[in-house]
Amino acid sequence: MQFRRQDMRWRLQLWHMLIIFSLIAAALVFFYNYEKSSRLRVLDDSLQLPLIRIGPHFFGTMRHKRIVKEQEALQMGEALEEGSKAAKWLDGNRKSKSSVGRNYAEVVAYDALNELEREGFFAIVWSWMDGEVAYATDGAPVRESAPAYDLELNRPYLQWHNDHREAIFGDAIGNVILIGFPIEKLNSDLAQLRLELTVVGLIGFVSAGLLGWYSNSRALRPIKVMSESARAISDGNLSHRIDIGGSGNELGDLADVLNLTFERLEAALVRQMQFTADASHELRTPLTIILNEVGWALERERSLEESVESLETCQTSALHMKSLIESLLELARIDSGHGKLQLESLSLDQHVTQAVETLRPMAEQRKVKLSIETEPVEVNADPTQVRQVIMNLVSNAIHHTPMGSIVQVVVGSEAEKHLVRVCDNGGGIKETNIPFIFDRFYRSGQSRAKTVGSGLGLAISKAIAVAHGGDLTVVSNEDEGS
Repeated sequence: MQFRRQDMRWRLQLWHMLIIFSLIAAALVFFYNYEKSSRLRVLDDSLQLPLIRIGPHFFGTMRHKRIVKEQEALQMGEALEEGSKAAKWLDGNRKSKSSVGRNYAEVVAYDALNELEREGFFAIVWSWMDGEVAYATDGAPVRESAPAYDLELNRPYLQWHNDHREAIFGDAIGNVILIGFPIEKLNSDLAQLRLELTVVGLIGFVSAGLLGWYSNSRALRPIKVMSESARAISDGNLSHRIDIGGSGNELGDLADVLNLTFERLEAALVRQMQFTADASHELRTPLTIILNEVGWALERERSLEESVESLETCQTSALHMKSLIESLLELARIDSGHGKLQLESLSLDQHVTQAVETLRPMAEQRKVKLSIETEPVEVNADPTQVRQVIMNLVSNAIHHTPMGSIVQVVVGSEAEKHLVRVCDNGGGIKETNIPFIFDRFYRSGQSRAKTVGSGLGLAISKAIAVAHGGDLTVVSNEDEGS
C-alpha cells in the first residue's frame, strides 16, 4: 500500500513536471521568437532610417556633378573619358568630417555616418559616373560592384548578403547607397538571450517542481489519512474516525461522508452482535427446557400423566421457538428488502376493526374492555402486514393493562396523515426505557416479569410501518398508560 501511494505521488509529480516543462518551454520559445522578430524589425528600421539623412547629400551632389559634367562636355566638345576610375571621395579628404564650410545636408549626412560607425553599422556609396565606390565607412566589406537595384522600386530594399543584413536604396540616375550590419552581432545578442532564457526556464522549472511536490504532498495527505483510517477500521477499531484537519473542500466532504458511514457501520455491527447474542439467548431457553424435560422423562419410568405433562412442556417450548424463528425470518426478510409489499387499496378503518375483533376474546379473558373509534380512511397498503401491526400493538396493550382497564383504538386523519392510535391506561413506560422499546429483543424489567414474549413484536411492527413509508412512535407516562 505504501509503494502504491508513493507510486501515485511520483506519477502525479511527473505529470505535473511534464505540464510545467511544456508550458515553460512553449512560453520561452514564443518569447524568444517574438524577441528575435522584434530585434530584426528594429535592425531593419535602423538600416532604413539613416538613408533619409544620407541620401539627400550624396544623391544631390552626384546629380550636381552629372549636370556639371554634361555642361563641360557640351562646352568643350569633349567626350567623357573612361580611363580614370579610381575611387574619389566627395569631400576631398574622407578622414576630415568637420562641418566647417559645408552645407546643411552634408553635415546631416556625415553626422549620420558617424553614428552608424559608432553603433557597428557600415555604409557604402556607389556613383553612377564610374560605378565605383564614392564613399565607404571604416570596416566596410569589399564589394566588387554595386548591388542590383530596381530603379522603379522607389523604396529601400532589404536583403541578407553573406553574414550581413543590408538596406539598399538608389536614385533615378543609378547612384546606390548600402547600409549594412554584421549578423554576428545580432547572433551574439540572440545567443546571450537564449542563455538567459534557458537559465530563467531552469530556475522556473525547478521552482515549479518543488512547489508541485509540496502541493502534491498536501493534496495527497488527506488521502493518506483516509487510507490509514480505513486500515485501522478494517483491523477492528470501529471507533476510529477520519480527521483531515477540517479541510473545507471536496475531500473534507468525502471524509464527513465516510465518517458518517463508519458510524452507521459501527452501529450496525453492534446491533448485529447484540442481535446474535439476544437471539442465541432466546433460543437457548426453550431448548434448555426441552432437553431438561426429555432428560427427566428418560431417567426412569414415568406415569402417563407425568409423561403427558412433560410432552406438553416440550410442545410449549417448541412452539415458542417456532414463533421466535418465524419472527427472526420476518425481520430478515424486511432487512434484506426481499419482503416485498403486496399493496392494494383498502379501508383502513374496516381492516383495523376486523383485527381488533379477532383479539376481543383475549381481552375478555383478561377482563380488558376494547373500544374502537374510526372514521373512513382509504390507503394503499399490504393488508396482511397491516393486520400484523395492529394485532401486535393491541395484544401488547392487552397484556400490559391491568384487569378492568380499557384499551382504546382510534383510526382517523390529521395534517394529511392517516393515524392509528392504540391507547391504554396501564402502568406506562419509564422515560429511560422509551428510546429502546423498538430495539430487537428489548424488554423492560416489568415486561420480562409479566410475559414470555420474545421482544420482537414492536421491532417488527416498526419495520413494517417504515416499509410503508410511515412510522411507529410511542408517547407514555409512567403510571398513566401509553
